[in-house]
Amino acid sequence: MRTFVAIEIPAGLMANLDRAMEALQSGLEHDLVRWVRQGSMHLTLKFLGEVEPQQVNAIHEVLDQAAKGFSKFVLELKGFGCFPNGNRPRVLWVGFETAGDDLLQLQAELESRLEKIGFEGDRRGYHPHLTIGRVRKGLSGPEKQVIADWAQDAQLGTIGKFEVESISLIHSILKPSGADYTQLHAARLAA
Repeated sequence: MRTFVAIEIPAGLMANLDRAMEALQSGLEHDLVRWVRQGSMHLTLKFLGEVEPQQVNAIHEVLDQAAKGFSKFVLELKGFGCFPNGNRPRVLWVGFETAGDDLLQLQAELESRLEKIGFEGDRRGYHPHLTIGRVRKGLSGPEKQVIADWAQDAQLGTIGKFEVESISLIHSILKPSGADYTQLHAARLAA
């Protein structure tokens, strides 16, 4: 089964994000970007890929142990950006800010613990974000320039804040209409 570890975004904050995305989308022709389906976003901490059913219990244990070492913390959903950059946008995202290093430390701890049970570490460095859209492939040069110009001008302020209380193991089922997500396990952070 295809899985990843993530922080789930509260419904109220997702509603705020949906409104902000509508404003962002209004500045760009819709057929240039494949927008992520509303309500299906999460903050990925570690993509695990295909795992065997017998590995799931070991992953649960890793999440539980990692979560015990962290207190709840607040994240702010804020800002807009592109990967790899604004001149050649391929992935459009909304970012996160936190008062301290809690998020980065939690992600690093998960990365380390999951590596010990056989999941390859990510050497690219972690950049917390929600993917909101992907630039369509096969666009002409002028179409790519329209997106680059739009991306450099696009701005997104604060969407809202929420308290991170748990991390989840999520099963992703890919379908033509988009991915369906099912939470397999939630590990609560320390109080």
